[in-house]
Amino acid sequence: MTSFFRHKVYYSHVLVAGMRQFEYAKRLGFENNKVLWPLYSADNRLFNQIPLNKKRFDFPRDILFVGRFAEVKGIETLLKAWGLLLDKKAATLTLVGNGPLKDKLAFPADVRVLDFTTQEELAQLAYKSTCFVLPSVFEPWALVLHEFAAAGLPMIATSACGATTQFLINNYNGFVIEPNDVNGLASALQKILQMDAEILYTFSKRSRELSQAISPDLVANAILSVIK
Repeated sequence: MTSFFRHKVYYSHVLVAGMRQFEYAKRLGFENNKVLWPLYSADNRLFNQIPLNKKRFDFPRDILFVGRFAEVKGIETLLKAWGLLLDKKAATLTLVGNGPLKDKLAFPADVRVLDFTTQEELAQLAYKSTCFVLPSVFEPWALVLHEFAAAGLPMIATSACGATTQFLINNYNGFVIEPNDVNGLASALQKILQMDAEILYTFSKRSRELSQAISPDLVANAILSVIK
């Protein structure tokens, strides 16, 4: 921190991902008009191609996780919560990713494990999914929340994910839970699995609407606005 203040004279602006980073930049001494936003964007055009329709939420349902198989992503919490569910209605949990825990975890029969894949294939997975879940313990932003909001998915994520401030409103397009809260996550998952398709469809449309706040063009314009 001291080193940054000593060298701040070399920086005229700072580019931030969201509100938490904006507040941090202000604490570092940047004035409001010197803080640029946004820093990251999903490929809206790709994920917006996914049609929004109520049939996506028919039974059986599928919960989607995409991320590293690591403690910081809360994947062990997710598996414990999944094991607590009493009535899954033949639902499945799809885990996409790789990482240090992949070969150490035991996956039950109703959990499907896939390797990291292309953006196009992720979009196809999103279309076949009911809800995206990200139970991270620490996640300064989480671009995947933008991607799957753009895909029109209801979402469950922890308050540790910085992007929840932009793309997820509790009980509006999904549920915000606390990190490491197995029971809280299980409760949110159970709600999604039992929820009426019409409500999930409403959540879906709201996720898509929230995703429109940020785009690649806005990122480019933020940078170009200070290039002389």
